[in-house]
Amino acid sequence: MLFRSAIEFNFELQSVPRAIKANEPFEVRMKVVHPETGRISKEFELTHEKKLHLFVVSQDLKSFQHLHPDQNADGSFGIKVTVPQPGYYKLFAELVPKGGTMQVMPTTLITAGFDGSLESMHPKLQPDMDRTKVVDSMSVLMENEPPALVAGEHGVLKYDLSDAATGKPVTDLQPYLGAWGHAFVLSEDTIESVHSHPAELIPPDADLKT
Repeated sequence: MLFRSAIEFNFELQSVPRAIKANEPFEVRMKVVHPETGRISKEFELTHEKKLHLFVVSQDLKSFQHLHPDQNADGSFGIKVTVPQPGYYKLFAELVPKGGTMQVMPTTLITAGFDGSLESMHPKLQPDMDRTKVVDSMSVLMENEPPALVAGEHGVLKYDLSDAATGKPVTDLQPYLGAWGHAFVLSEDTIESVHSHPAELIPPDADLKT
């Protein structure tokens, strides 16, 4: 049996250039450091076909990116990122060091020249009572069990996909990164996050072409 340590690794992130600007590409460089040895970790488990999942979310929740940085020879990761507006951004790096457990490492970045406050970028969310959304030609109905979710208790989200024009069920989904779907749930204050996938596993004979 493989023993997995629950130790929390250290995460170092820097942007190049240090002063980032909206709508201008910059590089995000990341290192995962073992807290006991101080060495850069180089070996990671694949989670949904990638070593690292990076989520870039604006503090007002209007901008969202799900990215997959490349790993360099020294074990660090890097990727080019462009943010669409000035302000604060929350970055969530999700990975599993070899022999360890899932690590979700949050970091905050702020664009150069932004004269607003963190409070000014907090979203003012209102409950959305319309459970059906239409994107392109697909209609998505979301339901949850139990109907009233309770903090700290298990809940399930269900998604019913149909053709927006005909109402017929969508039956030709293709797997993406080893799953039929991906959900990223984030609290209004961006402190709590959940990255989850459908409970139904992909059959071994499924067509994995995307």
